[in-house]
Amino acid sequence: MAKRLIFFVYFLVLAAALGFLGWWFMSDNTGPELRTETVTRGDVVKTVDASGSLQRGEAISLTLNAVGIVEAVTVAPGDRVEAGTVVAKLNDDALEAVVAGSAAAVSQAQANERMVVDSGAGEDARTIAAAQVNQARAAHEQSIIALRNARLVMPLDGVITGVFIHEGEMVQGVAVTFETESDVVDVTLYIPENDIASVAADQAVALNIPALDQVFITDVSSIYPAAMMLEGVPYFEAHAYVSIDGEDGSGALRSGMTVDALVTVEVQTSVLSVSQRAIVTRDGKTYVRVTDEAAEEGYVEREVELGLRGDDGRVVVLGGLGEGDVVVTQVVEE
Repeated sequence: MAKRLIFFVYFLVLAAALGFLGWWFMSDNTGPELRTETVTRGDVVKTVDASGSLQRGEAISLTLNAVGIVEAVTVAPGDRVEAGTVVAKLNDDALEAVVAGSAAAVSQAQANERMVVDSGAGEDARTIAAAQVNQARAAHEQSIIALRNARLVMPLDGVITGVFIHEGEMVQGVAVTFETESDVVDVTLYIPENDIASVAADQAVALNIPALDQVFITDVSSIYPAAMMLEGVPYFEAHAYVSIDGEDGSGALRSGMTVDALVTVEVQTSVLSVSQRAIVTRDGKTYVRVTDEAAEEGYVEREVELGLRGDDGRVVVLGGLGEGDVVVTQVVEE
């Protein structure tokens, strides 16, 4: 019985030893896990982020050039108003009386001039009479201008965007603002200083309008050459335009809406590329690790020449790799 027990213990010890040796052998030869990807051809795109706002039509301010009490305001924000419409009016009773009086003064001066001429008076008298007529006419014209200034008239068709006067107030200055109606929306974009060198006119730009949850595609039209400061940070102003089309939702675009934009600054098609994770930089040179079953570590380093770095983490390979090569993107140590 004792011999059987001793034999059983020896058997357990031997099994444990063999198990340990097997585990040690397997773990020692497995090595780190290599995560890889295959070099393929495809498109690599580089974009620049920008933000901005919309302006539909030209913003215009109408100013009351006369001082007086507001008698009537005939419009409100959002109203569409035709050119020639009186949108506000000061109390002009006194001004109308001045116009009537100055008109009578012109008639009186003209009658006096005729009397002087008919009487055969000398040249000096005729000159004085003619000057009195001119003075009366000038005064009458000034009274008409003053009367016109008491009425605010729309110079163009447009949509009222602001009314800053009220009936009964004594006012002078900006009274009403409006925006001309246009079938084109002006999009102002602000390009960060670090990105402006890669942005140019005619590049495609995708305009995301958060208020509408809609994207419109157009081109960069122009770029202002000088920087502007926004909250202490330099930006460059660019413009793009969207034509109003009732079928694509652009009719809902309004001035003041914000926009998030992506400017496509470069596209390379059907090019070899690798993930940014596959790139190793050392001593001023760039390498990728290409899988090789014969190598001790399972890969060999190969120097490569790289090009455009795209938005999705892809980098164009100009030399050193071929289509179908398998490269290491991560070495996971056990």
